[in-house]
Amino acid sequence: MSNIRYNIYPTLLDAFQIYLDADERAEEWWNIDEVGNYRHTPQELAECAEQELIDTINRCREFDTTLADRGTCFNDIVDEMVKEEYAGNDTVEQRTLNGHTFNFDVKMAKGIANMIPGAECQQQVNATIETRYGEVNLYGYVDYWWRDTVIDLKTTRQYDFGKYANHWQRYLYPYCLCKNGCEVSWFQFVVVLMKEKKSTGVIEGEIYTEFYNHYQAIAESKLRNICELFIEWLDSKRELITNQKIFNN
Repeated sequence: MSNIRYNIYPTLLDAFQIYLDADERAEEWWNIDEVGNYRHTPQELAECAEQELIDTINRCREFDTTLADRGTCFNDIVDEMVKEEYAGNDTVEQRTLNGHTFNFDVKMAKGIANMIPGAECQQQVNATIETRYGEVNLYGYVDYWWRDTVIDLKTTRQYDFGKYANHWQRYLYPYCLCKNGCEVSWFQFVVVLMKEKKSTGVIEGEIYTEFYNHYQAIAESKLRNICELFIEWLDSKRELITNQKIFNN
């Protein structure tokens, strides 16, 4: 019989981190008006983040999937190239998902695929971690695993270096692999800053990378701490959680 009490994946931890960081986010430039006042108070930001977190857990959010679909289509192209299964065009590749059509500059995808020849693609990982509140199952999908490096591919419209430093993939995915006997020394975010060329409609991009060392003991400590904080919040909101998978029900 399983002793697992909670199932947690990194997107939930990222959403919870946004909730925890409401005070810091309130001080960012976009939230300060011309005379130095908050556009949204820390409490308002926390309440909004908390509701978005609950909606994410319950999988009841309705939102425009255009950007997510764009990232998925681009990821598929890179996967095919890494696995040497790509049979598309040489210059511009068109993909459609959920009614959204995108035209990608092929050299942009090739630039990423050439960085990680022969990498493992879209690998599901999971491992457990002990907390003061019981055993937690951590899980997710690794975009690419190449040699001793875990790689997460991000597509974005705006980028500053270090944008993804606080995202929990960088701890959770290597932790899971190491717990299953694999060797991981690095985590790398490959970030594509995408822009659609108005004259042609072709999506072009600039590629950036963020490298982080992986130390299993540090990752385990950080994951245990954030999971315990998250569980305390979860248990205080049980009446609002309709998706019982997170409680392993």
